[in-house]
Amino acid sequence: MFATTGADMGVGAVVDTAISKPEDDNLQRQLRNALKTPENERLFGIFGSSWATNSLDGPDEKAAKIRNEGMGLGCSLVLLRASLRLVLLS
Repeated sequence: MFATTGADMGVGAVVDTAISKPEDDNLQRQLRNALKTPENERLFGIFGSSWATNSLDGPDEKAAKIRNEGMGLGCSLVLLRASLRLVLLS
């Protein structure tokens, strides 16, 4: 599982780094805009506004936020898959 998690995180980081453009927003910014979540509130009560890209971020900071989000999503999906496997096998 650790090798799979590392591979998924690495793939997420490489893909997001390769395809992101300076004007792109990460998924959290898109969700905040769609749900009209105020900047002083946490998205779903978990994610702070500093995780989302914003207009004041430079290109490197936006790229880092997009890359880190890709790594987090890759890791989360592996953990979700493993949890479902445990539930279904028991």
